[in-house]
Amino acid sequence: MATKEQIREAFIAEGFSSIVDDLEPLMKDAIGIIGEIKQDDQEIPVGASKLGGAPDLPSNEQWPYWQDGEPLSFICQLNLAEVTQHDVQQVLPTSGMLYFFCDAQDERGVPPVGLPEEQGRWKVIYFDGDLSTLKRTPLPQEWVHHDDLGLDEDYFAPHAVSFYYQATIPSLYIHREKYSIGPIDIMDSTDKAESDALFDKLDNMYQQILLNPSHQLLGHPNEIQENDMRIGCQLASQGRDPWYHPDDAESAEFMAGLEQWRLFLQIDSTKGYTGQFGVAGGMCWADGGIIYLWIREQDLRSKKFENAWLALEST
Repeated sequence: MATKEQIREAFIAEGFSSIVDDLEPLMKDAIGIIGEIKQDDQEIPVGASKLGGAPDLPSNEQWPYWQDGEPLSFICQLNLAEVTQHDVQQVLPTSGMLYFFCDAQDERGVPPVGLPEEQGRWKVIYFDGDLSTLKRTPLPQEWVHHDDLGLDEDYFAPHAVSFYYQATIPSLYIHREKYSIGPIDIMDSTDKAESDALFDKLDNMYQQILLNPSHQLLGHPNEIQENDMRIGCQLASQGRDPWYHPDDAESAEFMAGLEQWRLFLQIDSTKGYTGQFGVAGGMCWADGGIIYLWIREQDLRSKKFENAWLALEST
C-alpha cells in the first residue's frame, strides 16, 4: 500500500537514488482490494462489494454455467461507486456493479489458464442499473456440501471488501531484459553476481510494496512467471495457441494490438475457514497462484467488460 512518493522514498532509502527518476515513468495507478473474511454472508449488505459468498444479481441475470453443466464459482462483485474515489485517472465507470465468475477447477482440479477452448470458463458481467433491485442469489443446487464446514469446494468464503489507492511498478527482476534503469545499465554489467544481487534487492523491495494477498484493479500485475501475459491474451483471444511464439510476433500490427491490452483485475489466492479436517472456502489458483483478467483499452472505455481475457500464473 504505497503512493508514488512513498515508492520513491523507499528506493532512495535502500540506496537506489540513481534510478528513481527512471522508475517514475514506469509507475501505474491501481486500486487495491482488501478482503475481510466473514463467518456469515448475511454480514455483508446486499449491493456491497465482496469476495466470495453468494452474488447479488439483477432479476434478469442467471447464475452462469460452463458447458459441462457445472456452475461457475462466484469470485467477486465490485460496486464501482465504492471504487471511484480511488480511481485517480477515472478509468472505470463511476457506477454499476462488476461481477466475476470462474470455473475454479475442472475434473482434474485445474482452473482455466486462458486457452481459446476455455472461453466460457470465466465470465465478467457489468450491471449499470438500479443496485437497490439486486437480490442475494441462492447457491446452485449442484453443489453438494460434503466437508465438515458444510462448504462445497467450488464455494468461496465471503469477504467484505474495502479499497485503497496503490501505485504499482513492474517487476524489474522479471523484466530485467526489458527495462534499462539508472545511468548504468545493470543488465549489461560485466559482474553478473553484482547484477543479480542488485536485482534480487530490487525484487525484494517490489514484494514489500505489495499487500498479501494482492487483489487489485488496474495497474501493473503482480507477476510470478517470466511471461508477457499480453502476448497470451492477444493470441488466445484470436483463437491461437497462447504458448506458441508466432512468426508475426514482431510485426507492427501484432505489436500495436499488444499495446492495447492492460490489466483489468487481479485476484490472488486466499485463505478460507479452518475446520476439523483443514481449511475450506479459500481460493487457490493452481499452486497458490494469481488469476488475472486483461482487457483491451477500447473494450474498457466502451464498458465491454465481457471481452476480458483470463490469464493465470503460479509457482
